[in-house]
Amino acid sequence: MIKKHFLSYVEFYITNVCNLTCQGCNRFNSFNFKGWQRWSDYSEVYKQWGNEFTFREIAIMGGEPFLNNSIYEWIEGLAKIWPDASICLTTNGTQIDKHPNLYKVLDKYRQVDLDISLHNKITKNQIIEKVSNILVPPLSYDFDNTQYQETLRVTDSNGVSIIFRYNWWFHQGAIIKDSETNGFTLHNSDVEIAHELCHSKTCHHMDKGKLYKCGPSALFKEFDEQLNLNLSKDDRDLINSTDYITIEDSYEKKSMFLKNIKNSIPQCKFCPEVYNGEQIFSIEKKDL
Repeated sequence: MIKKHFLSYVEFYITNVCNLTCQGCNRFNSFNFKGWQRWSDYSEVYKQWGNEFTFREIAIMGGEPFLNNSIYEWIEGLAKIWPDASICLTTNGTQIDKHPNLYKVLDKYRQVDLDISLHNKITKNQIIEKVSNILVPPLSYDFDNTQYQETLRVTDSNGVSIIFRYNWWFHQGAIIKDSETNGFTLHNSDVEIAHELCHSKTCHHMDKGKLYKCGPSALFKEFDEQLNLNLSKDDRDLINSTDYITIEDSYEKKSMFLKNIKNSIPQCKFCPEVYNGEQIFSIEKKDL
């Protein structure tokens, strides 16, 4: 019997669509980036991945995953394929009150954590109250303030808990918008410097049944097809040749991909080699 491949962490990316405008979004969802994935279109492919790969931690993300009409199918499907993995459902929390069946799913699949990324201090209390209202009192609160992250875990009487992460300080992403032309381009960085700096180099990315080293490299081509990046022919060829593996690839190719997954890739040049952070004040796109 062939030994299963192992990854400690992988992100299942299920939609480009988000309702917020977060400056510096590293998945480019602050722009008019369209498209989402039905679970039924990829369920059989991911069942095959489950036969060959073990994951310790899984994230379901976008975009805003609660804008994906098959979100519950994604949660239940991944939980059944990888029952021993912890699953983090990453959301901005603004859509929670539109999903009355969410609590039943969280109560049923205790391996799933609802992870709320708060992107605007002004709306923090409003979202915390909205999300906490789905829990069953009495509630307990556990606040953790580390050097890099502030989190609040709220747990209810049934043991269902929700994590709030205070993420209102972003650095710039790979996409550069020209304020004069409204066009888009990418950085031209030193590959190794950008890779050393990168916060996403261990955020391995599953998109449309394919496994990529990271999220930005997986999305460059699709963003270009929709919104037309201003690139040289060589750079466009580079984003179109981003490496990935599929379930049909050989065991040896998969092993080699995983062996090198912590290393830089040529597409690292498109991300910044210096981070310039700023506080974000995300607002609803509908309010623009």
